[in-house]
Amino acid sequence: MNRHLAIPIILGFLLICAIVPVEAQDANGNGSSAVFPVIPMAVRVRTVPLYLRESLAEDSPYSEIEALVDNQQSEPWIEMVLTEKASTISRHYCNSQRSVASMTERGEEAYFVPIEFHSEQDANAMRVVTIRFADNAGESVEWRVVLDSSSPGTRSQASVIPQEDQYGFVLASGIQSAAVLSSSTVRITNANDASAPVAEPKVRRDTEILYATDVILAEIQPGTEIWNVDSSPEHLQAHAQWVLRSSGGRKRLLTIEQTSADEILIKQEDPEFPESASAQLNVRRTDGELTLHSVTFTAQGHEFRISFEPGLCLPAPLTTDARDANFSIDEDNHRNVASGRASVARGVEAEHVTWRLDAPDWAKAQTFETGVNIIAF
Repeated sequence: MNRHLAIPIILGFLLICAIVPVEAQDANGNGSSAVFPVIPMAVRVRTVPLYLRESLAEDSPYSEIEALVDNQQSEPWIEMVLTEKASTISRHYCNSQRSVASMTERGEEAYFVPIEFHSEQDANAMRVVTIRFADNAGESVEWRVVLDSSSPGTRSQASVIPQEDQYGFVLASGIQSAAVLSSSTVRITNANDASAPVAEPKVRRDTEILYATDVILAEIQPGTEIWNVDSSPEHLQAHAQWVLRSSGGRKRLLTIEQTSADEILIKQEDPEFPESASAQLNVRRTDGELTLHSVTFTAQGHEFRISFEPGLCLPAPLTTDARDANFSIDEDNHRNVASGRASVARGVEAEHVTWRLDAPDWAKAQTFETGVNIIAF
């Protein structure tokens, strides 16, 4: 899976740039402070009640099709993703204009389209899921999956869902269904060509398909963002707040919840997207420096946490250097499910992070880069 999902959010790690030295502030946060946090990488956390993913046949122009569905709302939210085999480009189709606008701002190829979704279970415990929509080329796409949930000796279980060959890093966990695939058909036809042949449903014994519920997906997305600092507090004290604006106009608030001689807790939220996850940043004061020890994202009772050891050094004004930190990732009750090393290159009004994963096995040797450019008023 690439970059998508049900409750979008762009969240990230703390970047602190100061136009006065941090040492000028005392332990109680008194004194003038032009320190402000800006995100040096994008993290997206989403939850979805239903998630379907299928690896398509070799003769298909697409390598994969995905469906993310929240039909528990009064107005169901649905996102479809088609990944081209030749170019590896992922195209997102969604029935929410706000979600499409958010994905477009992040540089993803996204389209607002009506999407039909039907899910039924017959007397034989066969679950039939049918999804229809029109793609950006005007072709009609229909995906029909039939699952047999009556197979003996199997049961659904909570687990981490492998996400190989992703753009950046994607971690997913949820309740993987024990249902057995009975048949699956993906039909793509020209909606304006009535003479086009209609494919008959085929049973694909070798098809690789995932059917999961109550899924949380967290994505560390490559790329560089641009953030403006609209305002920053004069002192590092409780309730002090920074106001940020992205290059696309998104408003972000960072509020100090608690501060002490050696620790600062900061809450990050996007007020224009109340459905998005919130984040808490745990920043330590050590030997006159600020280091990020963990960032925790929460969405609808789920948690995604990234921890650093001995702590990720945060940038100082007019500083150009490079430092490393080990990181580990937790998702809900799955502890240390991913780990590796982050290399930070600090520059004037910019920061770049190179991520190298050592675990899990399906993500070993994966490397990608994130970053941010800052404009302070």
